[in-house]
Amino acid sequence: MKSKISAGCQVSSLLILIVLVIEYGLFFLAVPFDKVSSLMMLGYIFLTYIITCNNHGRTVHLYYERELSLLFKCIATDFVMGVFLYTYYLDHGKTRGIGILFADEKWWIGYIIMLVMHLISIFALCIFWNKCIYPGNKGKILYIYEKETPKDMRIIDDCISIDETEKKLIAEIMSNEIIYIYDVTAEKRNDILKTCFEAGKDVYLSTKISDIQLRASYLTQDSDQPCFYCQRPAISKKAVIVKRFFDIVISIIGLILTSWLFLIVAIAIKIEDGGSVFYRQDRCTKDGKIFSILKFRSMIEHIEDGKIYITKHKDNRITKVGYIIRKTKIDELPQLVNILKGDMSLVGPRPERPELIADILKEIPEYNFRTTVKAGLTGYAQVHGDYHTDFLEKLRWDMIYIENYSIILDLKILIMTIPTILRGSSDV
Repeated sequence: MKSKISAGCQVSSLLILIVLVIEYGLFFLAVPFDKVSSLMMLGYIFLTYIITCNNHGRTVHLYYERELSLLFKCIATDFVMGVFLYTYYLDHGKTRGIGILFADEKWWIGYIIMLVMHLISIFALCIFWNKCIYPGNKGKILYIYEKETPKDMRIIDDCISIDETEKKLIAEIMSNEIIYIYDVTAEKRNDILKTCFEAGKDVYLSTKISDIQLRASYLTQDSDQPCFYCQRPAISKKAVIVKRFFDIVISIIGLILTSWLFLIVAIAIKIEDGGSVFYRQDRCTKDGKIFSILKFRSMIEHIEDGKIYITKHKDNRITKVGYIIRKTKIDELPQLVNILKGDMSLVGPRPERPELIADILKEIPEYNFRTTVKAGLTGYAQVHGDYHTDFLEKLRWDMIYIENYSIILDLKILIMTIPTILRGSSDV
């Protein structure tokens, strides 16, 4: 993206100057260099957490480049400062300025001040970056839709319907830097793409099921005409064996490590209402096979009475203990038993109820594609969405997972699940 690259090159020296001024001021607080370095790392860990976990790494992907660029600039400028500090302490090896106020017996005061000041400097740079480096249309995102209005207003700056006049559409495209085309028919989408490319705009397209299938297809030839060879999405037999071995090992380790937690939760549930500890429900896994999923009971016993209810925010059916274990995902831990038995896998599409799948198939016939693999404890759809993400979006993520499967991808999803757990569930 030319405009972003040139803007970044123009402000690099200015960013370095700003950070150095702030950090040199912190230096004269005279906290020892090794402690300064430790506090800087805390600051970067904190900023990285905000970018990757606080609804940025998960939903605001379009701003990812901007935020990561800022993070790397901060690290680069602090590296320059670090060289200066290290050289200075080698030459002088003593406190300077108001650092005399922070003697050894009050070292913790220096720690607190350094941490606070460094975090302030990072956030000041964030504000400077967003307000000054990207003025006007720099980094602005235009959302073009046909049938549905934007679901998440946080990730866009403006939106317009594809049915608006050509003149108005072109004017909006020209006044924004990034164009996001959501669920627009191929014919209309091609016209917009042509306009965007001629104007040098960056374009994001929402995926259709057919797009995901084509991505995993093979290019071949029919006479003098190129064509794509598509197959039903599935995981190879060799990968299935490796995946099963991985599931057995991790589920056994998980059950051993969390056995104490099982006991605590079981006691808490019994103390609250004296009902059963576990809850069983029919769910679908690979090839539509029905199995009995195991969870810690988080709702009032027998409240559903065989009917299908979608859990709502602050649902009054959830018990006090249930609220905690649902929020922290602890209620899902007994599914390690399902994984060990072979009903489920650690990673895969989340299992749904047979009745619910039957209803979904009426609206989304392709939904059966996700049953070519075992249902999972966590999955691509869970780390990229949340409980209330619609079924079509979940299907897209599940198909991307199946098409790109590898044991490395499973490990990546398991790691990505950690911040999802720390964030807490959105269904309570």
